[in-house]
Amino acid sequence: MGLSHHAKAVVAACLLAFSAQASTTTTSSLTTRGSITSTPSSDIISSTSATPPSGPSSSNIPGVTSLPDVSIILNIVPTRDSPDRKDTVSDKKGTVFIDATRPINPSSCTGATPFNLTAGRLSSNGEYLSIDRDVLYKPFGVSSRPHPIATTFSVVDGFLRWYNDGFYRGRARYCQVASTGLLYVAFHIDKTWPAGCEEVDVAVHLAAQCQGGEIVPGGPILPTGLASTTGFERATGTGTGTGAGTIGGGGGGGGSTPTVAKGSWDEL
Repeated sequence: MGLSHHAKAVVAACLLAFSAQASTTTTSSLTTRGSITSTPSSDIISSTSATPPSGPSSSNIPGVTSLPDVSIILNIVPTRDSPDRKDTVSDKKGTVFIDATRPINPSSCTGATPFNLTAGRLSSNGEYLSIDRDVLYKPFGVSSRPHPIATTFSVVDGFLRWYNDGFYRGRARYCQVASTGLLYVAFHIDKTWPAGCEEVDVAVHLAAQCQGGEIVPGGPILPTGLASTTGFERATGTGTGTGAGTIGGGGGGGGSTPTVAKGSWDEL
C-alpha cells in the first residue's frame, strides 16, 4: 500500500534536514583541515630549525677577511697601551718582520714572508697557518699539513686577528720570547704561554709598501676594520674574562686536556 501524501511530506522534510546537517559537518571538517594546511611555513621552520652554535661566524667577524689579488707582509709591534686608544702610524711600524718559514725573523721587510688572506684563511705559497684543537700555543709558521682550525683570520684596524670560538675569549694572541726572538700564537690564558713570552701584536702591510727594506707610507691604503676587536668581543660575549671554547676549560666548561704544539719548525 502506498504512502499517503502527508507521510510523504514528513519523509521528505526529514531527508532535507539530514542533508543539511551532513553538509554542515562536511564543511566544518574541510575548514578544519584547511586551517592546518594553511599554517605558515615560517612557523614550521622556526619550530624545527636547529639553533646555530655560538661564537664567531663569517657574518659577525669584524674587519676584512679577504684581500684578493694582493700580498701582505706582517710586522711584529708592541701592544697598544689601551685598546680604546686611537691607532697611530707608529703603532703599526716595527723593526721586526715575520718569516713564517724559519724561526729567525728579519729586521728588513725584504725578508718578510708574503702572505695571502682569502676567505678568512692565511696562507703563503699554498701552505696555511692552522692548528689542532686543544692546543695552548704554537710557533707562528705555515705548514703543508692541514689542521682542523684554519679560520677565521681578519685584518682589524691594520692588525692581524685570528678568531675562533675554541680560543680563549674567542681570539688568539701573539707573544715573543725576547731572548730567542721566537714568535708564538697563543690560544689560552697568559699563564700557559711559553716562559718569558711577552705579548706583542702583529701589524699588516701591503707587500708593495716595502721599499728599500722599509715600510713606506703613501702606498695603496689597506682596508680598515668595520668594527674594533674590543667591540666584537663585547658583542659576542667573549671579552668578559670567562673564556670561551674548550681549550683548557677556560670558561669552566670542561673540554679536552690542552697540549702544546710541536716546537720544531719542521713539525708544524
